[in-house]
Amino acid sequence: MSDQNQSQNFIVSSVKAAWTLAQFDGRGMLMFDLTAEGFWKSFWAIAVAAPLAFLPLLMGQHMAEQAGVSGTFWPSLISYLIHLPFTAFIMIYFTRYMKIDANYAPMIIAYNWSTVIVYLVSLPMALIISRGLIAQEVGVLVMLLIAGYLYLYRWFIFRESLKISGWLAFGVLLFQQLATTLVDMLLLRLMLPGYFERLGQMAS
Repeated sequence: MSDQNQSQNFIVSSVKAAWTLAQFDGRGMLMFDLTAEGFWKSFWAIAVAAPLAFLPLLMGQHMAEQAGVSGTFWPSLISYLIHLPFTAFIMIYFTRYMKIDANYAPMIIAYNWSTVIVYLVSLPMALIISRGLIAQEVGVLVMLLIAGYLYLYRWFIFRESLKISGWLAFGVLLFQQLATTLVDMLLLRLMLPGYFERLGQMAS
């Protein structure tokens, strides 16, 4: 088997494992390559999910330009590219501090590949809303439901991969989300000065 075929099979099996976890089936963890090589290859998910991530970014930039406001394409692009490495970095120290680092590598592997599923699930509805195929109010409600499901999915990943309680997994999820949100806000403030002020003016 060629190296290309091996890589393709590896990606397919990893995405299948992440999809199994998305059905709240813990057996998905057994389907990942949990070796050191599998850990580093899990960052391939950045490239695999890129087409799914870039389309909403381009659409958002186009809509912002039509509305005459600054788009967030570049900060959002940088956020996407650094999200998985940043999460892996902060989780080294957080899991050590919480004394739950025994399964750090499996957690990162599962989290990285789950990124592909997150975009696969959220992209179709984002496209439907952007095309105006459904009422905006309905679209917002559906997106909220999807977001809730994806948070639950990530919570399940933390619980199963780290082999911790549901309450502790909720704490891990909360920390990770707060940390990445702070980075996103910092990028917006550095790259788009006055962005939050303009949002406040638009809201008022």
